[in-house]
Amino acid sequence: MTDLTEPAVPAEPSGEASSDPHARLVPVTESVRYRRRAQQAERRVEQLEQQLRETQTLAESRQQELSTVQSQQQALSERLARTEQSRRLEKVLDACGVIDAEAAQLLLERSAPLPADADDSALRQAVEGLLAERPYLRGPACRPLPGATASPRTRSGGPAQQVAEAARQAAQTGNRRDLAQYLRLRRQVR
Repeated sequence: MTDLTEPAVPAEPSGEASSDPHARLVPVTESVRYRRRAQQAERRVEQLEQQLRETQTLAESRQQELSTVQSQQQALSERLARTEQSRRLEKVLDACGVIDAEAAQLLLERSAPLPADADDSALRQAVEGLLAERPYLRGPACRPLPGATASPRTRSGGPAQQVAEAARQAAQTGNRRDLAQYLRLRRQVR
């Protein structure tokens, strides 16, 4: 008697009929289960491949961002080094008595660019060399004090005579300055 509940299917489905009489037969429900599991596995593989592609794309974009940030960081560190050297050069120029620090910096950069890691002694030597070539950049050894912008008027005579002369001048010219000078002198006399 044969089992009619589950028809048998060949274990290895192929287009050719198997000539082997002892070929193993698999029940249909088990074959359907295998096929579903295989389809699920294929879908899962497709999902994982999609996730892999997305992750690779994301990794590439992150790598580009990283390289951009690294190049910006390098540019900023170079700029910081130049600024620091410029600040140290300004101190050396001031210590050497240079009048026009900006012109001296430009001349130094144009004549012989200094390395970024130059120490203060190298900067001082470069500045001294520049001052030897162009002595007009150095200011006088002793800077003169600024002169007075307005000198007081010297007048002879007493305070009453000064008030009278200021009144005459204010009346004659009608100038507000002269009038203010007259009023100021008049207040001082009282």
